[in-house]
Amino acid sequence: MTPHGQHPPAGGDANNPAPAGNTTVVAGRDPVGDGREAGAEELAAVATIRAMKAAVHTRYGRPEVVRISEVARPTLEDDEVLVNVHATTVNRTDCGFRSGRPLIARLATSMFTAAQVSGSLAKGTAFLTGLVRPPTTVLGNEFAGVVEAVGGRVTSFAVGDQVFGYSGDRFGAHAEYLSIPEAGPLATMPSNLTYEEIAASTEGSHYALS
Repeated sequence: MTPHGQHPPAGGDANNPAPAGNTTVVAGRDPVGDGREAGAEELAAVATIRAMKAAVHTRYGRPEVVRISEVARPTLEDDEVLVNVHATTVNRTDCGFRSGRPLIARLATSMFTAAQVSGSLAKGTAFLTGLVRPPTTVLGNEFAGVVEAVGGRVTSFAVGDQVFGYSGDRFGAHAEYLSIPEAGPLATMPSNLTYEEIAASTEGSHYALS
């Protein structure tokens, strides 16, 4: 207590230092602000994990219409395999779907898109939209890579397997990751071939066998 009957601050001052054993109050951290900052960092990390780079085109045209962009990783169904793509190709199918030429390629794209929806109005809209702009923005159907994750019902493949395949009309191989059904055109790589060698073999084989 001071000579005037007042208690000194808990931390004392220059003339009245705090006695030993007293608690000095210091500026504390803001738990709400800290939590928000940590939460933002965690969300950013999750967003980074779920994003990937891909070759994207949003209009028909020459090769220059393709841009490298960040897009969301594919989500897995229970019967699907997520592949980290190590090698892919740019083949005649990709060129036709990217350029929209010859016209039959654009018509084929529109018809395929329309077939994926139900209802006459939805089909008509999908068909007309496909004539104006590409409904599939990430092309590529030949690939080789490593299994990154598997769905809950997948039994033929495991994380770390080296695989190759043909995604067909699903496309999506011009990206860091793609998903494909376990029962689709997907197989374990031969040990004597590289990713680049095996990736370039699938479209020709598909047409030869179909």
